[in-house]
Amino acid sequence: PSFLSRRRKLAFYLDPTSATEALIAQLELASYAMESEIWLGVDHVLQQHNVPAGLIIEPVSSENLEDFLRVFSQAFGGPATEKDGYGDIPPEYLAALRGSLGATQFLPDVAQKHFLGYVEKTPVGCASIHHDRTFAGLYNVGTIPSQRGKGTGTALSLYALNSALNAGVKQAFLQTQPNGSVQRFYEKLGCTQLFEAAIAYKQ
Repeated sequence: PSFLSRRRKLAFYLDPTSATEALIAQLELASYAMESEIWLGVDHVLQQHNVPAGLIIEPVSSENLEDFLRVFSQAFGGPATEKDGYGDIPPEYLAALRGSLGATQFLPDVAQKHFLGYVEKTPVGCASIHHDRTFAGLYNVGTIPSQRGKGTGTALSLYALNSALNAGVKQAFLQTQPNGSVQRFYEKLGCTQLFEAAIAYKQ
């Protein structure tokens, strides 16, 4: 009821533990679309590549929360492409992200950490990681268009992943579209493919 009261669209996440064939068939009959995702993982601290000159990474707080949302919008907004890109960010998504970033506790025993990369005091990249004592998930890694190709995303990804791995988690995960540049990027950093999953949603 609370999901519907907020006028959010219903979606299902299907991983290999689901009875995927029968469930997918039923969801497709109900007019759900399927979007594949690749899960990548890493179980050891990664070597920090050369950090771009002048890049400073800081944690997100109430003072720079709006900077984080602005960088996120610039990094992920805009026209979608065939392999990457998400299209314009819906206001509802940004509102939900703002609420989650401002929360003091996401779930019991789960730490949520958000980071901003600055160059000459200008926010240029972002990343988030959530972890308990065993597993971590990497999210929201993005760089504003003018800063791409300079190593900012690499530095933020490694910083966020290693913050969890150094805290003792056994494995860190991330999800991305299959066969895209993001998958290749993280494989070069040292992540390996674990499995393929799917999101079923109504358009």
